Amino acid sequence: MEQLTANLILFALAGAVYAFLRWRKYLQVKAWTAWAAAHGFTTVGGWQFHPPDLSGNRRGVPVEVVVETRRGRKDRRVVSVVRATIPAPMPRGLYIRREFSEDGVAKLKRGEQDIQIDDPWIDRNVLIQADAPAEAVRGILTAPAVRDALREFVNLGAQYTFFVGPRSVRIENGAAVLELNSIAIERVAAAIRVSAEAARALAVAAGASEDALRGPAERGSLDASLDPSGVAPVSGATGSGAAAEPEPSPVEGGSGTDSGPGSPVPATAHAPGPPRPDAAAPIPDAPSTAPPPPSPPEPAAPAAAASPHWQGIQAFRERRVPIGEREPALRALAAAPLAGVLTVERVDWTSGLRIEPRLDGGRTVIGSLDALPGSVALRCPAADNAAADALVRGARIDVRVRIILWDELFERTVLELDPSVPSPLVAPGR
Repeated sequence: MEQLTANLILFALAGAVYAFLRWRKYLQVKAWTAWAAAHGFTTVGGWQFHPPDLSGNRRGVPVEVVVETRRGRKDRRVVSVVRATIPAPMPRGLYIRREFSEDGVAKLKRGEQDIQIDDPWIDRNVLIQADAPAEAVRGILTAPAVRDALREFVNLGAQYTFFVGPRSVRIENGAAVLELNSIAIERVAAAIRVSAEAARALAVAAGASEDALRGPAERGSLDASLDPSGVAPVSGATGSGAAAEPEPSPVEGGSGTDSGPGSPVPATAHAPGPPRPDAAAPIPDAPSTAPPPPSPPEPAAPAAAASPHWQGIQAFRERRVPIGEREPALRALAAAPLAGVLTVERVDWTSGLRIEPRLDGGRTVIGSLDALPGSVALRCPAADNAAADALVRGARIDVRVRIILWDELFERTVLELDPSVPSPLVAPGR
């Protein structure tokens, strides 16, 4: 009887541990999916206890995030893999990764290739190999933006593994997406940003057009208005929404009675003949002796630039805050609220991680705050949904807010309204 009781207890404990692990896995998948929805990624595959793959676009570069399980002889580990497609052909056989101490021995003993680009820091920390001629590789990797991307790879830290091939940039991080803390999620966001920027820099250095690599938001086709239809207004459109007819090209000439640029041109119009011999020669303009106009003055720095909040967020924007120090830095910034004028750009649904119950189901106002540099995302309570939905682009509101976190992917500050004062959305002050 005692043996049976002991077996039942062990069975119950094993069942409880298994249920806890499954419950925790479910929460991890839920958090991962919420983060993906908040940052514009579409989910592919996945199930209740396995996170889906993500697919998206950052600044014109296709990006994928997948979770891979790798089994060795004695261990099993899960890694998150961020893969950015390089939208331009690269030199044949290009292979770039972090350089380790054992690589020096391999280069000395076995003569392994390591292309140098005349940058001592990169030549010391990055291994570069290719089947293509070294000069062709140097022509791409010596571009300033590519050098910066290679430095970013190394500065991400030893917990990341990066590879650059002829078709894609790949960054791996051990099990980061399966953690529930914001630091792990930020690591994935950092890998997405760095890989996409590197792929873009490599493509431009290889001759790709920057206009072709611009994302929809950069071309102005997204977030153009708060119209629920999501259709951007067209310059010169008529009241019915049709685009204005383009003006005829000046090459097509003009009519005999009207020289305006939009005049109709007869099909039999001829080019003007040569000038008459008795026509007076044109008189050249006399050289101007007037002094050149003065150059415009440099814009003055905003008065808020000296505040601790401004300087703290600026450090995040310039990537001067290591990932491990971000939590205490954000707590210090969130300790005191700040007031400013919020300029509205658009209104989104609130989604993401660490959302308080009063903010769940609410709205997020995207725009700028004169007390902080860069873009901000203000999370509003669900009780203010009607007022938030009524906001228009360009509206200005006096707000009192607190800093919640730094959005690494979109490089903007996430805020919430100070709950100790009435909501300013009910009656905007400006």
